Amino acid sequence: MGVPGLTADERAEFERQGGETTPLKRMGTGEEVAAAALFLAADATFTTNVEFPVDGGFAQGLTGAGH
Repeated sequence: MGVPGLTADERAEFERQGGETTPLKRMGTGEEVAAAALFLAADATFTTNVEFPVDGGFAQGLTGAGH
């Protein structure tokens, strides 16, 4: 999950926090990320210059500098 070297307890806490802070209330799977990559690689043939977050809605609650 992008955080190498976590203990089992640390990974469980990471997943718990992810479930609490993500609008979908769960962690995403590798299959979901792969499906998004496959969509961009094969099906999004008329898509240009867009961001395609695959984060379960997490970034929707974040604000950038100056917002």
